[in-house]
Amino acid sequence: MQGIRFRDVPLQTSEKLKLWIGRQVMGNDAEEPPVTCKLTDLSLGACYLQTESPFPVRTRLQLMMRVRQLELQIEGIVRVMHPGSGMGVEFTQGTSSQQTRVQGFIQTLVNNTGAIPDLQVRPDTIDNSAPALSAEPITMHDDPLLSLFLTGADLSADQFQAELRKQRGVEEEEEVLTV
Repeated sequence: MQGIRFRDVPLQTSEKLKLWIGRQVMGNDAEEPPVTCKLTDLSLGACYLQTESPFPVRTRLQLMMRVRQLELQIEGIVRVMHPGSGMGVEFTQGTSSQQTRVQGFIQTLVNNTGAIPDLQVRPDTIDNSAPALSAEPITMHDDPLLSLFLTGADLSADQFQAELRKQRGVEEEEEVLTV
């Protein structure tokens, strides 16, 4: 993965650059349909989404998950990205209310074995704030999925997927949603 770092950029130029990058992420039409991804892992503070076209690290996202009649709308930020494979998203509002909603969603998935959640993702902007640039998670510190995002960010996509399978307790690649 390669990138460019700008140094000593005047504030006005920096703002123009952020707007340009935001337009690139959003495309020409801000009302584009949401990107459909497959939810493979979910915890109270994060999720891993399988998609061939993941968004760049630090992209803020709006996620809408639905299973049966339960709908969960949540904001997140991409923490790990594997081209052609998927992305790890940290939920950015670690309030008790949000955690209760996520817990309810997880419980619904557990109680409805075989239910496949509908998931839609809309990109917002690339976040260059200090918390987003930090490797430290915004939300919970005792979340194994978030810990993997932090410790496994430099792993290859295959190595990262192997670590996800270990967390699930699955040795071979398998099409399962783990909560």
